[in-house]
Amino acid sequence: MNLTNITQTPLHIAFDAVCQSAQQRGMRVTGSELVGLVPLKALLDAGRSFCTNNNAPQVCQKPNWSE
Repeated sequence: MNLTNITQTPLHIAFDAVCQSAQQRGMRVTGSELVGLVPLKALLDAGRSFCTNNNAPQVCQKPNWSE
């Protein structure tokens, strides 16, 4: 999939659509790959969506850099 306008179709929306399509066919997505440059905003938005929607507190906690 080639996304050219992340404001129209954010990464996390496209990924979720692919997961739903796979699930309808009795399959599941086990990974993904980014090739090329990705705007920082797109990655931050995807991370926020993941932390909000997927109940992943162990991944989404802010690190304690003082240790």
